[in-house]
Amino acid sequence: MKIAPCYNVIGGEAKRSQRVWDGEQEQWEDWDHVYFISSSVTGSVVSEATKTGKKRYTYVAAGGRTIARQEVTATNTQSAGSLPMPRQGCTSPRVIKGDSERPAPTKKPHASSTRVLSV
Repeated sequence: MKIAPCYNVIGGEAKRSQRVWDGEQEQWEDWDHVYFISSSVTGSVVSEATKTGKKRYTYVAAGGRTIARQEVTATNTQSAGSLPMPRQGCTSPRVIKGDSERPAPTKKPHASSTRVLSV
């Protein structure tokens, strides 16, 4: 197998080309190309596309981790599922306003004066 990665300006993988040796035909198979679409905010990969631009996977991130993946198959069947996440302490949301900390209210907080964090 031969793999030839290409990188974007921030160092993330933008394209991966690979091909496999066919022992029966004694020749290399055609190159398979995968393009990686990255977030300009986080720098992480949000989607993968084929050489024709067709989406293969889209990833959902939260808390710095990929939590779900959507897949589009060659027959255009779509599926989505969550990925296993390790348990890490308390994950209940809290609202931080000024120097005080209290449990998150049931109503949506005003976006300009509060921040919602997971602790």
